[in-house]
Amino acid sequence: MGWRYGGWRARGPWPGNGPWADLPPWERPGWVYGPGYCWRAYGVPGWYYWGTNPTFDERSAEEYKRLLEEELKRLDDYKKSLEEELARVEARLRELKK
Repeated sequence: MGWRYGGWRARGPWPGNGPWADLPPWERPGWVYGPGYCWRAYGVPGWYYWGTNPTFDERSAEEYKRLLEEELKRLDDYKKSLEEELARVEARLRELKK
């Protein structure tokens, strides 16, 4: 019993029909590094031949600058809230030390 004689698709002792079929599931890149690791590490198969790069971002410089400014504003707001929280904690510590 088992996958060794599991049918015409089995090429090894483990289930699967991909490039890692000879490895047990717990030693495969998807198991160790997370799902989709092979695509992230080696690229989507065939994108070069399709003539398009799926990771290429066609945003204009103005839009990119606007997005960065919005992110900077959000980070400044977050920094201010953290500074306010730190001031409250320090005040409470001074109060408790009295």
